[in-house]
Amino acid sequence: MDAFAQLTKLNVGYVGVTSDNAAAFIAREAGIYARNGLDVQLIYFNSGSTAVTALITGDTPISQTAGPASSTRR
Repeated sequence: MDAFAQLTKLNVGYVGVTSDNAAAFIAREAGIYARNGLDVQLIYFNSGSTAVTALITGDTPISQTAGPASSTRR
């Protein structure tokens, strides 16, 4: 990638501080996004509802969320 090329800004949402979200932070710190032309802003949402609202409005075109837990008890 050209050193003078402008990076494409991309907002990426995530819900919760868990190991499930580690890959996004590792990629940012390792410079993987930038090497691929992206300036990724990781945005924390305190609830899945807020994350889904951001997806619907287009504020974050990508977001990592989880569905409700399921129970195997009967």
